[in-house]
Amino acid sequence: MGRSLGINLVLLTFFLLQLAHVDGQFQLINIATGSLVTQRGIEGLLLYNGGTVCDDNFDDNSAQAICKLMGHLQFISWRSGESNAMQNNYQITLDDVVCNSGEWEHCTHSSAHNCDHSEDVHLTCGTREIQIGIKMRFLVLLALATVVSTELCHTKGKKAAADRNSINEIKAIVRTGAQFLVGSSCPFLANNIEKILFEKNCRALAKQSICYGKRVAERYSDQTAAVSYGQLAAGVDQLMELGNLACDQGGACYKQISRVIDKKCMKKNKNFVRETIAAAEIAYQANAQASVENFVDANSETLLGEVANLVMGRFSSVSDFEVFLNDFLSKDTQSQIKSDAEEAAEEVVKLAKGFCRSGCFNQSASFIKPLFEAMHGDGDQCMDATQFCGSCKERAHGYLENDGSTLPCCLDKLVQKGIEAYEYIGEQYGEKIEDLSDLVSASLSDAALERAEEIKNELTRQAGCIEESYDEHKPVCKVKKGKKAGKIEEFLSRASIGCIDSGVCTMKNDRNYVRLGIMIVLISMLIFQGILAHGDWKPAVVETKYWLDEDLRDTPLQIKTNSSTGSGDEMNVIFFDSLGGISGVVILNFNEQIEYKLPFCTFDPKPLSNVPLEENKIWTIQRTTDGIKIECNEQIVLDYNVEHCPNGERWVYNRVTAYIVFVEADTATDYFRPKGCDP
Repeated sequence: MGRSLGINLVLLTFFLLQLAHVDGQFQLINIATGSLVTQRGIEGLLLYNGGTVCDDNFDDNSAQAICKLMGHLQFISWRSGESNAMQNNYQITLDDVVCNSGEWEHCTHSSAHNCDHSEDVHLTCGTREIQIGIKMRFLVLLALATVVSTELCHTKGKKAAADRNSINEIKAIVRTGAQFLVGSSCPFLANNIEKILFEKNCRALAKQSICYGKRVAERYSDQTAAVSYGQLAAGVDQLMELGNLACDQGGACYKQISRVIDKKCMKKNKNFVRETIAAAEIAYQANAQASVENFVDANSETLLGEVANLVMGRFSSVSDFEVFLNDFLSKDTQSQIKSDAEEAAEEVVKLAKGFCRSGCFNQSASFIKPLFEAMHGDGDQCMDATQFCGSCKERAHGYLENDGSTLPCCLDKLVQKGIEAYEYIGEQYGEKIEDLSDLVSASLSDAALERAEEIKNELTRQAGCIEESYDEHKPVCKVKKGKKAGKIEEFLSRASIGCIDSGVCTMKNDRNYVRLGIMIVLISMLIFQGILAHGDWKPAVVETKYWLDEDLRDTPLQIKTNSSTGSGDEMNVIFFDSLGGISGVVILNFNEQIEYKLPFCTFDPKPLSNVPLEENKIWTIQRTTDGIKIECNEQIVLDYNVEHCPNGERWVYNRVTAYIVFVEADTATDYFRPKGCDP
């Protein structure tokens, strides 16, 4: 379960990143000021990956497709020509844009050109209906991919039509991104992506998530000043409704998506993960790398720019990242990280289920909304939601004193779990994190280190104010013995300096305050590496020989499934001896009852007994002296004596098994674990 969940989340993350960059390759620049054009009806110089676009074969279809790709419903006008000498500062990065319709998926283009800047395209887009920038796209699709009621979409009139157009635009982008990302590694997923993400169990959640993202974009589209607590309060109800919908349907939607990834992608293609990652790498290089490099160049003297430049210089591909981890971490450490990642994934699922069961979205909204409204007051102070110290803290204290409200225990539990996880990471991987911290911080300039110090000090100050308010109004909740409650300031402070296993914190050097960022990056890399690395559990690829070091009499075969009773799925594994002769077959059918067949011995399916109710099951198949024993989640469900086989047939099950094969009909097996398996 943990490994499967982790792989699916990583793949979905890559998918989201690809989608986020599909429209990020085009930009409009105001040639008079050099700033981005974000409003409709304003002409801008069209850029593609940081360079200009030539007008060869460019027409109204091209203009319409590009405007829609950037989030507008239509183009107003386009022209070509050199209007400003600043255009000479850009390279020409796109030519021969030929579109058969106003949809980008029907366009072709070339990176080679025979143009000069007198042919640069200038474009005016209009009727910006939805801001599909990276931040909003991530928000919308993250709600789709996680275990996320009132109607968030308009149901009547022009606004309803606009919402439908927005949903269709997202679907078009998803279709294009899926073909590029998984078209080769999993054609079924690419060809059916719209059905998988937008229909059946995901239909309502997908629709409402997109509309929620659109409402957020509308709320902040003209934002120039800092976001206020009043604005945050205004969005609480919609977020609560989306959260409740996710609690109701998110689990079924996730299963719908992960089932396809497991059954149609990973099982059919044992290289699915790596091929998908390779496609994502190509997508990054084609759609985003130039923009990132331009950002790094433009911000080379800032902390973020220096860190980004350091990372880009060290890692140019996924293989660079894997080589670095293999050099930096021992096999034992990598194995421990993999195990921790699986356990963490399962814990996240448990927390999410508990959060939903307790109605925590409603409880949290009932606490947060009036608190933020009280902090906002008449809007004459406490206007910046990034600040809590000062007037915001005083207003929060006054409200909590008079109202008697406290943080819901279900929300407090998440805070405590986060702190526990941080402390475990520090104890388990502290030395490695410190080594990497020293390595990175030693490469930063004094100016960058000073800026990091300022950020750290401000975070610590704000955390201190939050900690004080929390201590004064903390909830009385059941806390497991020995677990710390609160300690938010300590959490951030210990992340900023060096803490050793005993819990004693020391300033090893002035550069260690980048530790929190280093920890987040390192642990993310380690978890990802743990997912990529082969462990004891291996994906079951059909029609593939898996050799065993020992016969099933000595080492049982374990199989993981997550098929529901009544799903019609089938487990079908054949055992062979060293000469290729069949030594046994086990078939399990997930009908209204889970039934078994042992060909050569039983001809009609028979029900297993005492099968556990859990959907996630680990089956253990072992040869015994008298026959075959099958356990499910450590409970015996079949103990079959081969003496019951028809005369002359029981010899099959008495042979020594050398290798196994999962046949094409097997739709239930996700992973297996025979000792010494070497596919």
